[in-house]
Amino acid sequence: MTDHHQVERIIDPLSGWLWPSHARLQPRTKHQRDVTEQQRSPGEQRVLVAGIGYTNLRDLSLGPALVTRLQSDQWPAGVVIADLSYSPIDVLFQLQAVPRFSRGIFVGAVPRGRPPGSVMVMPWNPPMVTPDELQSRVSEAVTGVIDLENLLLILDHFGALPDEVIVVEIEPFDQSWGDGFSALGEAALDEAERRVRALIQQVLATTET
Repeated sequence: MTDHHQVERIIDPLSGWLWPSHARLQPRTKHQRDVTEQQRSPGEQRVLVAGIGYTNLRDLSLGPALVTRLQSDQWPAGVVIADLSYSPIDVLFQLQAVPRFSRGIFVGAVPRGRPPGSVMVMPWNPPMVTPDELQSRVSEAVTGVIDLENLLLILDHFGALPDEVIVVEIEPFDQSWGDGFSALGEAALDEAERRVRALIQQVLATTET
């Protein structure tokens, strides 16, 4: 018989720890932020590279595909490559529980009407949203909607984003159901990989200096 008092748990892809997948959603207190900050070594550059997207939706799956490519390499300690294509609420709890990342690179395919296959790299500037709009986005996240901007807005509101965030957006061409990518999507994936690797190396070079 299932114990109804047992909390469902998931594996944290960032640390391998177990964390509750359901808990009360609330911002961290200043004390909690200070404690996790103290767990980070002085001068340590913790870099999170995150891919966000659906599975088997052609070019809309480019974010997770980039993570798969990057995970095939050996990276220095402090560089975490993770597929965060799941509930933003679970992502929030997991990021709140580990030492804060100094840099974050978030990658995903986002249809915005730009030329298909284009790759945009930019600092993330959060749009202004009302409390009702934010609540609507949280509700979407709970129902299983995977969206790069939703994830960033939720993490930002609850203070779980890295100190500095770069967004890499790919304009998808083929958004239909299926495996693989369009020719434009494949070329964009190559370009996004090149630019993300350059961003990581830039952070590591700054650390060494």
